[in-house]
Amino acid sequence: MKLIRCHIENFGVLSDFDFSFAEGLTTICQSNGFGKSTFAAFIKAMFYGFPRTGARNIVENERKRYDPWQGGKYGGYLEFEVQDVSYRVTRYFGKTAAKDTFSLLDLTNRRPSTRFSEKLGEELFQLDADSFARSTYVPQLSANDMQATTSIRTKLSNLVDDTSATTTRQKKSCAIIAQNSVLSEARAALSTK
Repeated sequence: MKLIRCHIENFGVLSDFDFSFAEGLTTICQSNGFGKSTFAAFIKAMFYGFPRTGARNIVENERKRYDPWQGGKYGGYLEFEVQDVSYRVTRYFGKTAAKDTFSLLDLTNRRPSTRFSEKLGEELFQLDADSFARSTYVPQLSANDMQATTSIRTKLSNLVDDTSATTTRQKKSCAIIAQNSVLSEARAALSTK
Protein backbone atom coordinates (compact mmCIF):
# COMPACT_ATOMS: atom_id res chain seq x y z
CA MET A 1 0.00 0.00 0.00
CA LYS A 2 1.25 3.48 -0.72
CA LEU A 3 -0.08 6.99 -0.29
CA ILE A 4 -0.19 9.09 -3.46
CA ARG A 5 -1.66 12.53 -2.69
CA CYS A 6 -4.24 14.31 -0.61
CA HIS A 7 -6.29 17.47 -0.54
CA ILE A 8 -7.45 19.02 2.71
CA GLU A 9 -10.36 21.36 2.18
CA ASN A 10 -10.47 22.39 5.86
CA PHE A 11 -9.16 20.42 8.84
CA GLY A 12 -7.95 22.19 11.99
CA VAL A 13 -5.40 24.83 11.01
CA LEU A 14 -5.02 23.43 7.46
CA SER A 15 -7.10 24.90 4.65
CA ASP A 16 -6.94 24.30 0.87
CA PHE A 17 -3.79 22.24 1.44
CA ASP A 18 -2.48 19.81 -1.19
CA PHE A 19 0.31 17.29 -0.63
CA SER A 20 1.92 14.68 -2.90
CA PHE A 21 3.73 11.85 -1.13
CA ALA A 22 7.24 10.91 -2.24
CA GLU A 23 8.20 7.33 -3.05
CA GLY A 24 9.37 5.55 0.09
CA LEU A 25 9.40 7.28 3.46
CA THR A 26 7.87 10.75 3.66
CA THR A 27 9.05 13.14 6.33
CA ILE A 28 7.66 16.60 6.98
CA CYS A 29 10.02 19.06 8.63
CA GLN A 30 8.27 22.34 9.32
CA SER A 31 8.22 24.85 12.15
CA ASN A 32 5.94 24.55 15.16
CA GLY A 33 2.38 25.56 14.38
CA PHE A 34 2.56 24.51 10.71
CA GLY A 35 0.07 21.67 11.20
CA LYS A 36 2.22 18.51 11.11
CA SER A 37 0.22 16.77 13.85
CA THR A 38 -3.00 18.01 12.25
CA PHE A 39 -1.86 16.55 8.91
CA ALA A 40 -1.17 13.18 10.56
CA ALA A 41 -4.62 13.32 12.22
CA PHE A 42 -6.18 14.06 8.81
CA ILE A 43 -4.62 10.92 7.30
CA LYS A 44 -5.92 8.86 10.21
CA ALA A 45 -9.38 10.45 9.85
CA MET A 46 -9.46 9.58 6.14
CA PHE A 47 -8.88 5.90 6.93
CA TYR A 48 -10.91 5.65 10.14
CA GLY A 49 -13.25 8.62 10.41
CA PHE A 50 -13.73 10.05 13.91
CA PRO A 51 -14.61 7.90 16.91
CA ARG A 52 -18.11 8.38 18.28
CA THR A 53 -17.81 10.20 21.58
CA GLY A 54 -19.91 12.41 23.74
CA ALA A 55 -16.85 14.07 25.24
CA ARG A 56 -17.11 17.85 25.32
CA ASN A 57 -13.41 18.27 26.13
CA ILE A 58 -11.48 19.29 23.02
CA VAL A 59 -8.55 17.04 24.03
CA GLU A 60 -10.77 13.94 24.19
CA ASN A 61 -12.97 14.79 21.19
CA GLU A 62 -11.05 14.74 17.88
CA ARG A 63 -14.07 15.99 15.93
CA LYS A 64 -14.06 19.18 18.02
CA ARG A 65 -10.26 19.42 18.13
CA TYR A 66 -9.89 19.51 14.33
CA ASP A 67 -13.02 21.53 13.56
CA PRO A 68 -11.71 24.03 10.97
CA TRP A 69 -10.39 27.23 12.51
CA GLN A 70 -11.50 29.23 9.48
CA GLY A 71 -14.88 27.51 9.03
CA GLY A 72 -15.90 25.98 5.71
CA LYS A 73 -16.40 22.39 4.59
CA TYR A 74 -14.69 20.02 7.05
CA GLY A 75 -12.64 17.22 5.40
CA GLY A 76 -11.01 16.34 2.10
CA TYR A 77 -9.65 13.33 0.24
CA LEU A 78 -6.69 10.95 0.25
CA GLU A 79 -5.49 8.94 -2.74
CA PHE A 80 -3.68 5.66 -2.17
CA GLU A 81 -2.74 2.47 -4.01
CA VAL A 82 -3.36 -1.13 -2.95
CA GLN A 83 -2.44 -4.13 -5.10
CA ASP A 84 -1.92 -1.98 -8.21
CA VAL A 85 -5.33 -0.29 -7.89
CA SER A 86 -5.55 3.42 -7.00
CA TYR A 87 -8.36 4.70 -4.79
CA ARG A 88 -9.61 8.03 -3.51
CA VAL A 89 -11.30 8.09 -0.13
CA THR A 90 -13.29 11.26 0.52
CA ARG A 91 -14.70 12.13 3.91
CA TYR A 92 -16.51 15.21 5.10
CA PHE A 93 -17.41 15.63 8.72
CA GLY A 94 -20.48 17.16 10.29
CA LYS A 95 -21.09 18.28 13.86
CA THR A 96 -22.09 14.68 14.64
CA ALA A 97 -21.13 11.29 13.14
CA ALA A 98 -24.62 10.98 11.63
CA LYS A 99 -23.81 13.93 9.35
CA ASP A 100 -20.46 12.54 8.10
CA THR A 101 -20.11 11.48 4.46
CA PHE A 102 -17.84 8.80 2.98
CA SER A 103 -17.09 7.80 -0.60
CA LEU A 104 -14.50 5.54 -2.17
CA LEU A 105 -13.58 5.75 -5.83
CA ASP A 106 -11.57 3.23 -7.81
CA LEU A 107 -9.40 5.65 -9.79
CA THR A 108 -7.81 2.89 -11.88
CA ASN A 109 -11.16 1.70 -13.28
CA ARG A 110 -12.90 5.08 -12.93
CA ARG A 111 -15.90 4.00 -10.87
CA PRO A 112 -17.23 3.96 -7.31
CA SER A 113 -15.75 1.11 -5.27
CA THR A 114 -17.37 -1.25 -2.79
CA ARG A 115 -14.15 -3.16 -2.10
CA PHE A 116 -13.83 -1.40 1.28
CA SER A 117 -16.40 0.11 3.60
CA GLU A 118 -16.33 3.11 5.95
CA LYS A 119 -14.14 0.90 8.17
CA LEU A 120 -11.43 1.35 5.54
CA GLY A 121 -8.48 1.53 7.96
CA GLU A 122 -9.42 -1.63 9.82
CA GLU A 123 -9.97 -3.49 6.55
CA LEU A 124 -6.70 -2.32 4.98
CA PHE A 125 -4.33 -2.52 7.94
CA GLN A 126 -6.04 -5.04 10.22
CA LEU A 127 -5.45 -2.48 13.00
CA ASP A 128 -7.91 -0.42 14.98
CA ALA A 129 -7.58 3.38 14.87
CA ASP A 130 -5.73 3.55 18.21
CA SER A 131 -3.12 1.00 17.07
CA PHE A 132 -2.73 2.80 13.75
CA ALA A 133 -2.08 6.09 15.54
CA ARG A 134 0.50 4.49 17.83
CA SER A 135 2.39 2.66 15.09
CA THR A 136 2.19 4.58 11.85
CA TYR A 137 3.11 8.10 12.83
CA VAL A 138 4.60 9.70 15.90
CA PRO A 139 2.43 12.63 17.03
CA GLN A 140 3.31 15.00 19.86
CA LEU A 141 1.86 12.98 22.70
CA SER A 142 2.97 11.97 26.15
CA ALA A 143 5.23 8.94 26.43
CA ASN A 144 2.39 6.87 27.92
CA ASP A 145 0.32 7.42 24.78
CA MET A 146 3.13 5.93 22.67
CA GLN A 147 3.08 2.43 24.19
CA ALA A 148 2.15 -0.55 22.06
CA THR A 149 -1.50 -1.62 22.15
CA THR A 150 -2.76 -5.17 22.51
CA SER A 151 -3.75 -5.07 18.82
CA ILE A 152 -0.17 -4.24 17.76
CA ARG A 153 1.32 -6.95 19.99
CA THR A 154 -1.17 -9.53 18.70
CA LYS A 155 -0.40 -8.65 15.09
CA LEU A 156 3.35 -8.93 15.70
CA SER A 157 2.87 -12.20 17.54
CA ASN A 158 0.81 -13.60 14.67
CA LEU A 159 3.52 -12.55 12.24
CA VAL A 160 6.12 -14.54 14.15
CA ASP A 161 3.83 -17.59 14.30
CA ASP A 162 2.91 -17.36 10.62
CA THR A 163 5.31 -19.51 8.60
CA SER A 164 3.51 -19.01 5.30
CA ALA A 165 5.15 -16.98 2.55
CA THR A 166 4.86 -13.28 3.37
CA THR A 167 5.88 -10.62 0.91
CA THR A 168 8.98 -8.59 1.58
CA ARG A 169 6.89 -5.43 1.78
CA GLN A 170 4.69 -6.90 4.51
CA LYS A 171 7.76 -8.03 6.45
CA LYS A 172 9.27 -4.56 6.22
CA SER A 173 6.01 -2.93 7.35
CA CYS A 174 5.78 -5.18 10.37
CA ALA A 175 9.44 -4.58 11.19
CA ILE A 176 8.78 -0.83 11.16
CA ILE A 177 5.78 -1.28 13.46
CA ALA A 178 7.85 -3.45 15.80
CA GLN A 179 10.71 -0.95 15.87
CA ASN A 180 8.25 1.90 16.53
CA SER A 181 6.83 -0.09 19.44
CA VAL A 182 10.29 -0.71 20.91
CA LEU A 183 11.26 2.94 20.52
CA SER A 184 8.00 4.11 22.06
CA GLU A 185 8.46 1.89 25.09
CA ALA A 186 12.05 3.11 25.44
CA ARG A 187 10.84 6.73 25.33
CA ALA A 188 8.26 5.93 27.99
CA ALA A 189 10.91 4.35 30.23
CA LEU A 190 13.21 7.35 29.80
CA SER A 191 10.48 9.86 30.54
CA THR A 192 9.66 8.20 33.87
CA LYS A 193 13.25 8.55 35.10
